[in-house]
Amino acid sequence: MKKQIILLVMVIAVAGVVSGCEKKTTEIIKQSGNNKVVEDNGQNIREIASTTVGQILPKEEIKYLLNGDIDIINWKTYRNEEMGVEMKYPGDWTFVNEPGNSRVHFYYDGIERDEFSPFDFGEAMFVGKVLKENWVEDKTNKYDKIDINGVSGKVRREISGGQEPGSVLMLFDEIVIDRNEYKYGIELYTERASTKNLQSKSIKPGWVKPVDQKVFDKILTTFVFID
Repeated sequence: MKKQIILLVMVIAVAGVVSGCEKKTTEIIKQSGNNKVVEDNGQNIREIASTTVGQILPKEEIKYLLNGDIDIINWKTYRNEEMGVEMKYPGDWTFVNEPGNSRVHFYYDGIERDEFSPFDFGEAMFVGKVLKENWVEDKTNKYDKIDINGVSGKVRREISGGQEPGSVLMLFDEIVIDRNEYKYGIELYTERASTKNLQSKSIKPGWVKPVDQKVFDKILTTFVFID
């Protein structure tokens, strides 16, 4: 009888050790409202929209996601043979190709636009292709170097703009890439003034960031030339 009790205690102890090790190597995805989140010891770490509820992920994979990467399993692929570019973008975004121009506008709010009204407040990103001879550039602008998938370019950050109706001010990063006889321009709309905080033409405190910078960074890692 004593031997049986001792054996039972040993089995329970071993099970406890195994269980403890398992907790250290896995994370569980659960539902929280409309979002799916990673849970670690009861602490919600990060939302991962495309992960299946109840799925157990390896600790290494969770670390990969928590280190600033973005889950793009539900992203879509944009490919334009005329422009010679391809990239991935968030699945809930929409886009409009300008008729007769090698230019495309992406929108973060998911609202469909027609091809005749590409500019508005919901724009998140713009990509255009122009002949070098038609490119107008202020020589006084200061650019930093940037590399996009092995292609060298230059970038200006936090430029003020106002192309939207009513000249609502915004801040955007401009990337310029020389390729063959063309120049490619990529604009990433990082911040813009909230319409609730606009008085006449003066900007009051109240800037909004429509897109997380990490999303833009991830898009650029998928940007490739196909011509």
